[in-house]
Amino acid sequence: MYENDIVLIGFVGADPSIYVTTSGTPLAKFPLATKETLGKNPDGTYNTRTDWHDIIAYDGLAEYIDKSVRKGYYVMVRGGLHYSVWKEGEKKRKRAEIKISRLIKLERDSNDATPPPEQEDPGTMEQGETSE
Repeated sequence: MYENDIVLIGFVGADPSIYVTTSGTPLAKFPLATKETLGKNPDGTYNTRTDWHDIIAYDGLAEYIDKSVRKGYYVMVRGGLHYSVWKEGEKKRKRAEIKISRLIKLERDSNDATPPPEQEDPGTMEQGETSE
């Protein structure tokens, strides 16, 4: 059995970019910031590290993201790790992306002391799903 399953919870770092592939399939891309707590300082503050992930989605989920997701939204995504490979001249290039099959908008935890990025429209939280 093989498994490629990733769940991330974080903030959308920029408004999603929407494309249509050459075969006519909708594609959404956006950066997702996740934060890891590394330890507590003597003064009571925490050391943290932010990681940025390239998120991609296709078809109905891409259309949902286009209409419903903006920079600053707090979301959970589920999908798998995929690699894009291409050549630039003689060099082979590779980029890791998270191809998601599910996205859920979340409400912010009031106990989290880190302020969220600016939100255009926090509005009512919805859920959107699609299957591959």
